[in-house]
Amino acid sequence: MHKIAYIFPGQGSQFVGMGQSIYNDFKAAKDVFSLVEEYSNLPIRKLCFDGPEEDLKRTLNTQNTILAVSLAIYECLKSQGFPMPDYVSGHSLGELTSLYVAGCLNPKDVIQLVALRSRLMDNCPLGTMAAIMGIEVENLEALVKETNSDCGASQDPKVVIANYNLPGQLIVSGEIEAVTQLAKSVKDHKGKAIMLKVGGAFHSPLMNQAYQIFKQSLEDVNFMNAKCPVVQNYDAKATTFKDSIKFKLANQINSPVLWFQSIETMLNEGVETFVEIGPGNVLTNLIQKYNNKVKVFNIQDSQSLAAVSNELKECFNLKD
Repeated sequence: MHKIAYIFPGQGSQFVGMGQSIYNDFKAAKDVFSLVEEYSNLPIRKLCFDGPEEDLKRTLNTQNTILAVSLAIYECLKSQGFPMPDYVSGHSLGELTSLYVAGCLNPKDVIQLVALRSRLMDNCPLGTMAAIMGIEVENLEALVKETNSDCGASQDPKVVIANYNLPGQLIVSGEIEAVTQLAKSVKDHKGKAIMLKVGGAFHSPLMNQAYQIFKQSLEDVNFMNAKCPVVQNYDAKATTFKDSIKFKLANQINSPVLWFQSIETMLNEGVETFVEIGPGNVLTNLIQKYNNKVKVFNIQDSQSLAAVSNELKECFNLKD
């Protein structure tokens, strides 16, 4: 049976002007932006529509604005009568958006959790990240182990693989000296390393303090069982059970994002259509590179919403 997955982007997808057309054209979008502004206490519309880029790309602002745009687009799609997808998943921050769509979290809780998560991650110890290309997973894992040994890492590693985006497109994260040394080793092994302009070492042990506080805060949040399976970053496995979802959401902050493994899980479950909902097309491009035989749609503005809606009616077998 033909199955559909909705996927939601994380940091790195933002751009000045995102969400503007959706906001202008749909009341459902206006309602979402107002709600996110109320519960995040941030000028979401100004940041999304006017920037400046320097403000928009700060973690404190980025996560909340991407959430607002992704939720707004989803609510507009939902208002057109589309049913729940067969699966949902999200990349890092996007996982929280997927939990709202799956019915695990109510609007207020998901907004406040993202606001908390963004503050915690924004205040974490200084670190950095680098994109690694042209090195196979096993080889990079060996280089990471070697670098940690050279840097004298004892308990917590000083550099880790943070994002498994594609088998040949990985992100490492950690202390600046260790990431810089690893990047040099990658180049020595004929790979490519690009230092990323980020203020934190996301999905690494430098997020341990954020993890502890976030995990504790989740105890006060009312999670519900998911209405459709959620494939989470922590283990790339599908679940609907609220306690498992809560555990994996907490651990995601200082653990790797198993993205291509998550896509593989959904492919193995029979997903043939992926719909990226939110700003940019990062996830669309990753899926197309990973498997060019599946259908992948991207909705990030009013124009793409209209175009994809017609395609989805056929996928969901809906009649006009």
